[in-house]
Amino acid sequence: MIKTVRKILSKNTPTALALGSGSARGIAHIGVIKAILEKGVKIDMIAGSSMGALVGAAFAREGRIDDLEHIARHLDWKKLVGLADPHFFMLNKGVIHGEKVKEFLKVCIGDVSFSDLKIPLSVVTCDIKKGVRKVINKGSVVEAVRASISIPGIFTPVPLGASFFVDGGIIEPVPVETARRMGAGRVIASNVICDPSKKLNSRTRKKTAVRRPSDALPVLTALEKAVEKLTEENSDLISSAVEYTEKLKKKFYKNVLKDLPDMPGIFETILNAVYILEYASAKENAGGADVLISPDTSSIGLLEFYRGGEAVDAGYKAAMKVLKKEPL
Repeated sequence: MIKTVRKILSKNTPTALALGSGSARGIAHIGVIKAILEKGVKIDMIAGSSMGALVGAAFAREGRIDDLEHIARHLDWKKLVGLADPHFFMLNKGVIHGEKVKEFLKVCIGDVSFSDLKIPLSVVTCDIKKGVRKVINKGSVVEAVRASISIPGIFTPVPLGASFFVDGGIIEPVPVETARRMGAGRVIASNVICDPSKKLNSRTRKKTAVRRPSDALPVLTALEKAVEKLTEENSDLISSAVEYTEKLKKKFYKNVLKDLPDMPGIFETILNAVYILEYASAKENAGGADVLISPDTSSIGLLEFYRGGEAVDAGYKAAMKVLKKEPL
């Protein structure tokens, strides 16, 4: 939607893109960016929270989004489960230590500093000790994004300086204010946090996702090959983890799983709880944007990264609908 009361803005007005959190639904930001680029809208700066930080960083590096779109549509996301690296002595801090996740982020973003980016970027995180927003725009982009996607309880907090940082979506799920502070005169926001009363997962509905053949590139891209290399290097760890988990299930939880087949897992429970808490804040944050794009991603579960193609399409469709009504 577009706000009914808007300032008269010239084409030279600095324009920022504010990309919100949303887990797998945040992949829709890729489609939003694709539509914006096709319409010839110049983005001068980007602010991102959580998944929005990841997508924003990939876009900010060279001002293009096609490589990340290809990953979203064609990568076998299930292989990335093996990149989770639980640390026995840190399980009380978070399930996933995150070092291997950083390697995947380097594949998507590159091992770059903020000063290397083509488009200025601000990554929103939350200082978990002080309970305040921390905007990162210097140093390693991967470290900043790793902090911004660190859902409490799932990822260990990221130590930076004298404090520790977690998911930016907790403090600012749609970073419109951060975009304003960057100097934006106009803010285009993408908010994928839908009404939580709609289904947060797909346990009770039919699977609608369809694996489509590659329609973007005839061969694996260098990015995709790099991900394949990461998973191959950790194949023993992946196999051992899966085997050990199955043994535990059979030994201790056989009857529980049989009696309560729809009980959500720990990741899903934490994600849903965070998502519900972020919903009201997201509406308030997004209300400050000049242009608001709200892709309908309610049918995509928060952990359904394998439905990336659908999310991209939803983002593209929503953005085109808005941009056709009032071109920027």
